[in-house]
Amino acid sequence: MPLSVALTVLCDNLGVTYIAENPVHHTKMKHLEVDLHFVRNQVRNGLVRVSHIHSTDQVVDPLTKPLSKLAFQRMLPNLGVVSSHLT
Repeated sequence: MPLSVALTVLCDNLGVTYIAENPVHHTKMKHLEVDLHFVRNQVRNGLVRVSHIHSTDQVVDPLTKPLSKLAFQRMLPNLGVVSSHLT
């Protein structure tokens, strides 16, 4: 079933965001891997939208890297994980 709304991919790298949306950069980025070209085609077809998010707001960070206790606790509600003894 086709999507009625484009899927949004949040990225904390502004350069990647610009490259994914702007094909003008293609000639300078020939060495990039196939997955970027795939994403760019999906953006062009309106199936995916790449949007910038500040690195401190990356929801996946608690699952992928060590964080300070404060940063970890701040991100838990964004993941839907909330415990009264953590706050």
